[in-house]
Amino acid sequence: MKVLLVEDDPVQAMIISRFLHQSPELEIELEQVGTLGAGIDRVKQGGVDLVILDLNLPDSDGIHTVRRMHATVEDLPIVVLTGEKDDELAYFCIGEGAQDFVSKDGLTPKALMRSLRYAKTRMKENVTLKCMVRELAETKARMEELAVQDGLTGLLNRRGL
Repeated sequence: MKVLLVEDDPVQAMIISRFLHQSPELEIELEQVGTLGAGIDRVKQGGVDLVILDLNLPDSDGIHTVRRMHATVEDLPIVVLTGEKDDELAYFCIGEGAQDFVSKDGLTPKALMRSLRYAKTRMKENVTLKCMVRELAETKARMEELAVQDGLTGLLNRRGL
């Protein structure tokens, strides 16, 4: 799994890197950038499976960080990893498109890996659900069309008239 870490603190980045490489069940390829702008540029290039996003960066802070990243990559799981322990902020981050909100305080390698796995699974389910909704809407539109048109001629039938 290719993970992009958007973190400006090199010590925190090193700790997270060690946590990710301690996992025996997943092979993680980690890339780290220090600003939101660099993170957005990197995900636009493609090849990233998941983003770990710090909220307080030199070029963005708070909920705006999540909004900007999610606007760039709607179908990419975002895990917010921050030093803040604000439940209301966590709620808003999830509402803005993050898959999870994890505090750096007391973080363990096992908890981080669980969060990444769950985030990736939830995102896959969301994408599948969006596809199903789109297919359902297309099928419904086609059924409505067939209900008022003659199948052979394409002209309006009695119900259509």
